[in-house]
Order: sequence, then structure tokens, then C-alpha cells
Amino acid sequence: MNVQSSIIENKYLRVKSINIGACLYEVYDKQKKINLILNLGSTKNYSNKNFYVGATCGRYAGRISNSRFKIKKKIYKLDGNEGRNTLLTIIHP
Repeated sequence: MNVQSSIIENKYLRVKSINIGACLYEVYDKQKKINLILNLGSTKNYSNKNFYVGATCGRYAGRISNSRFKIKKKIYKLDGNEGRNTLLTIIHP
């Protein structure tokens, strides 16, 4: 998978996200010259791992019962990672 990134910045911070699970990769304080969040080093490390480092929460921040949900009559099935439920889902494009 080709890891792509997006950057938003102002004169104080630079925020970089990557397209795997909408992960926050970097929140860089320009004045202190330091990254404020933990990451896996190279962005290449994200395509091979199942870590949740930097993952952002989507529409649901709790458990999704029976690892499925419905939008407009269509049922979406997820991988259960807490018994039959889904606690956190990272979508890999």
C-alpha cells in the first residue's frame, strides 16, 4: 500500500496525518522544535503492522454491537476484536 500524507500548518504547529486509519503521524511544535505525539518512525512501518498508534476515532467511539451497523438499509460487517463486538475499527483504504 502506498502511504500518503496530508499536512496542515500555521506559524506554531504542523499537523501531519497519513491515509492508513486516518492516523495522526506528527504534531510538530515549531517553537520547541519537537514532535508532540508518538509515531512508528517511518511511514512505511504503518503498512505492515496492526498497531493503533495515532489512530483517530470515527463515528463511534465505543463498542459496535455484534460487529455490524446499518446505514440506509445496507448492513456493514466489521471484524470483531472484542468477542462479538468491535471496540475500535481502523479502515485501510
